[in-house]
Amino acid sequence: MEKSIQVGNIVIRRSNVLDKEEKEQISRLAAVCNRADGTCNELFLTNEFNVYPEMPCFFRAYVENGSTELGLAGILIIYGDQEKMAEISAYVLPEQRGKGVFHALFHTALEYIRFFGYSELEFKTEKAYPAAGDILKKYGAVLIRKEYLMIWREKEEAAKDSGSPSVVRQAQKGDLDIMTEIQAEAFGDTPEMARRYVESSYQSSDTMLFVIETQGRCTGCCCVDTSGERAMIFGLCVAADFRGKGLGGQLLRESVKIAADKKGEVSLCVEAENKNALHLYESCGFREATEYWYFGCPVAVIGR
Repeated sequence: MEKSIQVGNIVIRRSNVLDKEEKEQISRLAAVCNRADGTCNELFLTNEFNVYPEMPCFFRAYVENGSTELGLAGILIIYGDQEKMAEISAYVLPEQRGKGVFHALFHTALEYIRFFGYSELEFKTEKAYPAAGDILKKYGAVLIRKEYLMIWREKEEAAKDSGSPSVVRQAQKGDLDIMTEIQAEAFGDTPEMARRYVESSYQSSDTMLFVIETQGRCTGCCCVDTSGERAMIFGLCVAADFRGKGLGGQLLRESVKIAADKKGEVSLCVEAENKNALHLYESCGFREATEYWYFGCPVAVIGR
C-alpha cells in the first residue's frame, strides 16, 4: 500500500510494490540521469527477494511549487535480500540536485531500515559518477568493493550450438530442492536463504528460471530478471562435481538467447576480481559497460 510524507516542498511516496506505470516512470527518470551522468545503472523494480516483503522499498520524491506538482524528481530503492545488510540505489534528476531531494529520500528510507533491524548499508554507485561517492562519504560510507556491469548484444554468440548432450529448460517445481542445494554450495548461502531465492524466482512473474539437465540430473541453474529495461542474468551456478565441463557456458548462452528474444538487451554483474567468470562472460559475448562502486557503513554511524 502506498503512503506519502511531506518534507518541505518534497512529497515522498513509499510502497513495497510498483505498478506498470510507476515502473515506466522510474525507468524514464533513470534514463535521463544515465544520459546526463554517463552512467548505465541497472535497477531491480521488484521486491520478491527482500527478506521483509512488507517493508516499503520504493521511495519516490515529487517536488512541489505551491500547488503545482512538478513530477518525479528522484527515486531510492532498498534491496534487502539479507537479514542485516541492505543495498541502496538512488537517482535524482540533474536539475533537482542540491535541493535536498536525496537527503529527504534517504532519511525517510532510513526510518524503515532501522525499524526492520538492518545494521549495515551498501550504496551502489558508479565509477563514472564520482560525485556520488563524495556525497556518501559525508554519511560515513567508504568504498568496499567493485564489480562490472556487462551487456550482451552479440546474437551469434548466444545462438552457438555447443553439441553438448545436456539440455537447458525452464525450471519445474520438482527442481527446487536440488537447485537449493546447488545455490547454497555455490554462493555460500544458508539453505534457508537459498530456498527463499529459488522459490521467489520460481514464483515471480518478473523472473525466468532455467536449469541445465545432464543425464537426467539438474546440474545448474540461472535466473533472468525482466522487470527493467534490459533482461538481467543472475544466480548462474553449476553443481561442484560438474564444473569445468562447459555447462556454465551452455546454460548462459541458451538463457541469453531466450532473454534477448524477450527484452532485446541482456546484462549481468560480476565482481571485478572474479577473473574466471569475466573470461566466461566475455566468451559468451558480454562486454563491460560500467564499473559499479559499492560504499558501505554501519547504520549506527548515520545521524538522525
